[in-house]
Amino acid sequence: MKKHIPTLSNQKGMTLIEILVALVLFAAISAAIIPQVLNNGEKGKIKTTGIAMKSLENALSLYKLEYGTKKMQSVSLDELVEKKFIASKPVDGWKNELYFEMDGGKILIISNGPDGESDTIDDITNQDEE
Repeated sequence: MKKHIPTLSNQKGMTLIEILVALVLFAAISAAIIPQVLNNGEKGKIKTTGIAMKSLENALSLYKLEYGTKKMQSVSLDELVEKKFIASKPVDGWKNELYFEMDGGKILIISNGPDGESDTIDDITNQDEE
């Protein structure tokens, strides 16, 4: 009975070069995809912020209808929660609390944006959408 001696040509498995080629391809694909995924995350946070602003704007409009324009000058987020116009204080996509100001007859809703600092270039307002 003859023994079968394996040779390099009929062994099963991958060579080191094949593994390295696969790793290089994986790295190249990852390098192309990861920035896109991270960018989509930031776009999602901006979209979430816009939705939260619209929700707060609607709550303030309902409050104005119920209590009148004069009372709008002194309304706070705490009062909106207390009177159940909103379930909780609204936050932006970065989990920072939104705030609002009365700008004449208009309501200006503000997010401090990604850096969480007020009065910086990345701040977002409900007037940005207009």
